[in-house]
Amino acid sequence: MARAERRRNLPLVALACMWALGSGAVFTGASQAYAAPAMDGGFASAYQRAGRPRVVVFWNRELSEEVGTSYTDVMRGHVEERAGIDRGEAYRTSDVEVTAGTERNDVQRRSSEFTERTDWKFEATFVSGLAQAGVNMVDRAMIVRRSGRGVQTNTPNHQAIEMDALQGYADILVEVLQTPDADAPSGTSFRVTAKRISNGRILAQFVTAGQPPVNTARRWVAGPTGYQRAQPEPPSMGQVAHQLVNETLDALAGGLTR
Repeated sequence: MARAERRRNLPLVALACMWALGSGAVFTGASQAYAAPAMDGGFASAYQRAGRPRVVVFWNRELSEEVGTSYTDVMRGHVEERAGIDRGEAYRTSDVEVTAGTERNDVQRRSSEFTERTDWKFEATFVSGLAQAGVNMVDRAMIVRRSGRGVQTNTPNHQAIEMDALQGYADILVEVLQTPDADAPSGTSFRVTAKRISNGRILAQFVTAGQPPVNTARRWVAGPTGYQRAQPEPPSMGQVAHQLVNETLDALAGGLTR
């Protein structure tokens, strides 16, 4: 009974990460050719000393400098045609339905080079990795909805609502952006920026291909001049994702102690 009580009291993000780890929603598996990530590197103590700040992740979403939300008027049409024979005579009719409205221009969301499924798994692995390291995670969509629940207009200022959400429910914003990179093992490089929301201070920023360190204890194989260490195969997507987590924790550890 006590175990059930503890489980019910776990934060929602932690429960979601536990589900992701057990459901195949994140990358798993590793190759012995690459060293396993440390998943700490002094982060835990630095994070504890900083008061365990709340962290929100913008995955391939940029916090833009735009202070207002732009909308586009849209008009859509639907044509339905019917043909047949009535009382020996052929007929054809057309029904036209036109709807008009507005759409928000989401200038902060960036396109991904990954398939949607791979991108989901990268994001789930990243968020779950931070949560496993003890980070106090909050969900972007949830806090934006909470901050905007009283808005009545059809064209709200989304940037203002989002900023209110960040200031009210989070302390650090971690922004992870993607860009094509033919030399990276996943075909993509990442720019990670950690910002303190209260004052805009940059705690950490780096660009990485997510290349994990090569394990020096690789097996010996016969080569043209004798025995040599086996050449590692390219790292898997999972190893790249976990390396991204590890580098983010290391960078945050340095930023939180400055």
